[in-house]
Amino acid sequence: NQAQNHKSLLNPIYRIYKNVLYYAELLINLESIKSGKNFEYAGYLIDVSELWELYLANLLRNNLPEWSVNTQFEIDVYKNTFYSRKLIPDLVLKNEITKKIAVFDAKYKRMNMQKGSGDGNFGDLDRSDFFQIHTYMSYFQGNKDNELITGGLLYPFETKYNENKSCSGSWIGGNGIFIVDGIDLSGFESKNGSMEELYNQETIFIDRIKEILK
Repeated sequence: NQAQNHKSLLNPIYRIYKNVLYYAELLINLESIKSGKNFEYAGYLIDVSELWELYLANLLRNNLPEWSVNTQFEIDVYKNTFYSRKLIPDLVLKNEITKKIAVFDAKYKRMNMQKGSGDGNFGDLDRSDFFQIHTYMSYFQGNKDNELITGGLLYPFETKYNENKSCSGSWIGGNGIFIVDGIDLSGFESKNGSMEELYNQETIFIDRIKEILK
């Protein structure tokens, strides 16, 4: 009952968890009826999208020692107005020596590189995600203390990653590379979830990022 009435569920982002709690309640009630006893239960709701962000942050941090990886970077825009906002990119990479910047958003969503067909259908790349990352990139592009060199969205790929379809040598706000990248998991299940295969794809992803950061 406490979980079902938790204030977090008022947030539209987490409204889908109400379904999870509904099924949890059915199972708890069924178990109590069958046994004729009342039980105490402990349960957890895991925000996997947040885990995806932390996973990528640690992966980049462990393999790019010359870059700081910030997951708490806050951008204050339109200060002292009623429409002031805090923008918080998922991943901001900065090289303190060269003053170069890269900014990414981690998206735990299905990615098969499907192209949109128009009429509001944007394919696998959500319209709001597209404009959100470009807003972040525009901020850093306008910051003369640093040089924005790349930005983009990072996904788990269900289809084999194709760089020709996913990397642009420029972006709509200026110089720099725009990417849609991530971990290629297309062969993961066929190899029975091999950790060796996962490590291999992590290495390939990091090598791509290193090349772009050069």
